[in-house]
Amino acid sequence: MKKYILQTLILALFCLEAYAQTYTRNTHAVGLEHNLLFNAHKRYKVTQSGGASLDLNRMFDGVLVPSYTSTGPNELSPTVILIENLPGYHVQTGAWVGWSTRYWQAKRFKIEGYDQYAGTNVWKTIADYSSSDYTGGTSFIKKMPYGGYTKLRFSFYSAIGTDGRLGVSELFYLHPEATAPYQGLSNTFEKVEVFNKSAFNTTDINQGQDHIVFSSDDPGKGNHFGGLTWKSGGRRRAAIAASREHVDADFVGLSFFTQGTDGPGPFKESMRITRSGYVGIGTTTPDKQLTVQGHVNIGGTTNGQMWVRHINGKAPTTTSNDNLYLNYSNGKDVYVGGSSTISGSDLFIPKGNVGIGTTNTKGYDLAIAGKAVAEEVVVKLQSAWPDYVFENVYELPTLEEVEKQIKDKGHLSNIPSAEEVEKNGVELGEMNKKLLEKIEELTLYTIQQEKRIKELEKQQNKIKELEEKLDALLKK
Repeated sequence: MKKYILQTLILALFCLEAYAQTYTRNTHAVGLEHNLLFNAHKRYKVTQSGGASLDLNRMFDGVLVPSYTSTGPNELSPTVILIENLPGYHVQTGAWVGWSTRYWQAKRFKIEGYDQYAGTNVWKTIADYSSSDYTGGTSFIKKMPYGGYTKLRFSFYSAIGTDGRLGVSELFYLHPEATAPYQGLSNTFEKVEVFNKSAFNTTDINQGQDHIVFSSDDPGKGNHFGGLTWKSGGRRRAAIAASREHVDADFVGLSFFTQGTDGPGPFKESMRITRSGYVGIGTTTPDKQLTVQGHVNIGGTTNGQMWVRHINGKAPTTTSNDNLYLNYSNGKDVYVGGSSTISGSDLFIPKGNVGIGTTNTKGYDLAIAGKAVAEEVVVKLQSAWPDYVFENVYELPTLEEVEKQIKDKGHLSNIPSAEEVEKNGVELGEMNKKLLEKIEELTLYTIQQEKRIKELEKQQNKIKELEEKLDALLKK
């Protein structure tokens, strides 16, 4: 019997102790663990105005060491702390706002919240002691009215400290349904080090080799999981997440997201690294080691270099590998080695033909369909230059032979006909060589004629002398 009574007494005491325990619930806040304002000055936008300033680091660090103003606030210059970009979660059945301090508490103050729920967009007064003294001691807490609040404003007009100075340990906004316990306090760590004595390896079996692991349920093809996100001002700004690329769960890549807009809006996937190691910038489906959808600036403002061993171009109207097109659609110029005011580089084409204004070079190294202008053109022939015409062994055609060639062929020997020029064009170097050959032949003809003219002049002079002598004899 005694044993039964003892067991009953112990059970009763246990139930009484369990019933007497208190903890944070949806409708009742006990501690600061659900404070949305932990590190508010780092997570949201916080501004302070007024001549008497508090240390904002102390207001939101979770440590109840107070900050004191060096002078006292007053009605003309109150200490005002405005917190913006709060997550606008509805308060539902319970959320509380307030402040705490060791001493030198506020005597007159006001707390306001900006309600944006369902487009309300109004400032609501939560607590107003601006015209009457607060006598509740070194802390204050008040349940939030119905709504979803994205801004809070604490205005302190006077305090009980020496010379009216104000002391505040912590500002808080308790919202059990909007934050996990102590969420935000991790931002107080300026440096995080994770130690793992196991060496990292590439096996897909968990052997304790990882320092940080992001795990989640299978998201399905086309979705992301295991995200690492960067936030500022209460908004997500950038992130890295794994990407499920295929129905096969092994096909997983990495997606890099940025905000992509100046204002609120969804993330934009800026870069993708696929399972195959392909990198896509501006595209989520790269088909080579690097695929860029958009413009590429190599070197930036410095003299960067790009080394390319092989280039496959794309045709203007298809996605298949084709010739390399430079500015095929917008008609922009292509510069090699800089502008006209900057010393440039040489352009070498070791093998192949060049066509300007035409895609058919007809086998020539350079084909120009149009006009060309140059200050100087130098042609160096592989064959001999026509100085051989002046050599003694050269057989100069007689003028009779030249005349016969013209009558029979309609053009000089070794000179292409009009039909040949129209069909095959003119080889500049070779034509200059042949023209020079004809000029040199003309020079020889001229020299020969000059000699014959002088010989005739001598004969004419002799005939004249004989005529004069004959006239003189006849006169006698």
